[in-house]
Amino acid sequence: MKHTLIAATMLLILAPLLHAADWPTYNHDNRRSAATDEPVDLPLAGVWRFESPMPPQPAWPDPAKNDYFHKLYNLRSTVAFDRAFALVGVGRRLYFGSNADNKLYCLDADSGAVVWTFFTNAPIRLAPAVVAGRVYAASDDGYLYALDAHSGRLLWKYTADENARLIPGNGRLISSLPIRCGLVVDGDTLYLGAGLFPTQGAFLVALDAASGQVKQKQPVAVSPQGYMLASDNALYVPTGRTAPVMFTRDRLDARGEFKSPGGAYAILIDDVLVTGPGRGKKEIAVGDAATRDTIATFGGLRMVVAGSVAYMQSEASISAFDRSRYLELSRRRNPLAEQIDQLNKQIKAKPDDPALKTQLDTASRTVAQIDAERKACYLWTVDCNAAMSLILAGDTLFAGGDGLVLALDTRTGRTVCEMPVKGKAHHLAAFNRSLFVSTDTGCIYRFAGSDRVDGVSPLRSTGILPVHKKPVAEGDSTESPFARSYSQAA
Repeated sequence: MKHTLIAATMLLILAPLLHAADWPTYNHDNRRSAATDEPVDLPLAGVWRFESPMPPQPAWPDPAKNDYFHKLYNLRSTVAFDRAFALVGVGRRLYFGSNADNKLYCLDADSGAVVWTFFTNAPIRLAPAVVAGRVYAASDDGYLYALDAHSGRLLWKYTADENARLIPGNGRLISSLPIRCGLVVDGDTLYLGAGLFPTQGAFLVALDAASGQVKQKQPVAVSPQGYMLASDNALYVPTGRTAPVMFTRDRLDARGEFKSPGGAYAILIDDVLVTGPGRGKKEIAVGDAATRDTIATFGGLRMVVAGSVAYMQSEASISAFDRSRYLELSRRRNPLAEQIDQLNKQIKAKPDDPALKTQLDTASRTVAQIDAERKACYLWTVDCNAAMSLILAGDTLFAGGDGLVLALDTRTGRTVCEMPVKGKAHHLAAFNRSLFVSTDTGCIYRFAGSDRVDGVSPLRSTGILPVHKKPVAEGDSTESPFARSYSQAA
């Protein structure tokens, strides 16, 4: 009986830990799914707000509004991955890098207090990755840093070129081989991309994740910018303004680029790669991950998937559709569309050929039927004024917008909760049954179910924390006096 009571007590104590799901890398995993099975308890209440000493300082400014020469209008930025500090979380710790003060931060996820910080010599523009008790962060100074996730102590660092020069870059001094390609850590291997200009040197590198020893290093003829993705056999590297490129994982050999409008956004869903949106058409492309052939295009910005259902965020709406059925129909439609193009060319050369017109009529009717069936794949579409970010937690979609974050029911698209924030909510993360939000003002928020916020007044601020300058090789594992007093007050 005594042992039974002890076991039951231990289960109660460990229950939150056993069921907690982490968010250890950008958009949750190496496929950048932006989805977790663990729900966030609704309705949400604000728990704390952290305010950075300085707001984010993105590398690239917004583009000109129009490109009249190429007849492109209302242009969007294709390298907008660092508009806010990208968040990751493991256990009860929240991590992010700053492109404003060149620091990696570790916060207590429960209270928002700073646990430790670590300086690099240039901006950190992408999310860190946390694996096996180590946090990995890459900087514009050309170095990858491996730190102890608990204390912030430097374990090792790596650069693709020890002799790389410091150059002016985006208003800052950076390495000629900055790392602006999101890290992939899988098993005992870490992959990174370094360099912006292939003519001056750009590399893909595979390192031993524990020691930092080089396993493979290959020069590449692309500019790695954005969050790299990984399948079992391949790496998919966004290149910012141009199309993503596929590489083998074993030898880092290039296997060609996708037909894509460009852009730093990408997500790998089963056997397809979704990329975009480019600077011109406001669309994302779905390509076969193995052959790189385009299967379909959508007038959207980003997508998350749960089973056979995909949820697509556009500039003014969010839609749910049967992804499996839609792509099956698209695969049938594509050769027919090519056939129609060829028939039109042949009819132009032989306008009196009745057989060609009969073939064209048959193919056109089949395409029209397929288009009707594709339209029927949509389950719901709702107007939505939140178009900055999108993640899925359990049965709830979270959409970040300008000054707000919305929670939507995946079954109906109905908005069930709205959270006000300061600035544009470019990055979201969900773990420990809480929602974390990062905006372009440098504010980071934690929202949790109101029944879990015991005695907490909404949106308490951790304030503007002091900056402690320390050597690059040191982690600041001591909380500031302000952080300690905040934790005690909590």
